[in-house]
Amino acid sequence: MMKNIEKVDYKEVVDIFNEFGKNKAAEFVKEKYGVSYQSFQRNIYKNTGYFYSRNSKKYELEENNGYNFLTLEELCNQGKENAKVDEKIPESPLSESLSDSFKEIMVSMMKDRIQEFSKYIFIEQSSKIITIDTKKLEKNGYTVMLV
Repeated sequence: MMKNIEKVDYKEVVDIFNEFGKNKAAEFVKEKYGVSYQSFQRNIYKNTGYFYSRNSKKYELEENNGYNFLTLEELCNQGKENAKVDEKIPESPLSESLSDSFKEIMVSMMKDRIQEFSKYIFIEQSSKIITIDTKKLEKNGYTVMLV
């Protein structure tokens, strides 16, 4: 059992290990905390973000271990950063209670639907002509009703 358990400075021990080696770190841990280096080493793994790198023969923070995995927060925020919506959803009494993520889903669904209809409907603004390919619509299962 370590004495002064509430005042354990793992970073200090890691710095000593990285600068002076395992023997100095073990000596320091034995003097300051009264435990073997092996048991203290287990606590480093359990209670900190440090891991021993065999390549550098030093302790490093897990953030710097070279893996490029995204955290859950990064994954959740990535869609918000990458999804750029040009038009805003018109405000209505319902929109106040809708979350931003739900609004983004709705805008995405509307864009998908517009993209689907753009296969069949062509709008020429300069000549003010709307061309609708009714044969292609009917061929793909849509029912065309002229009003």
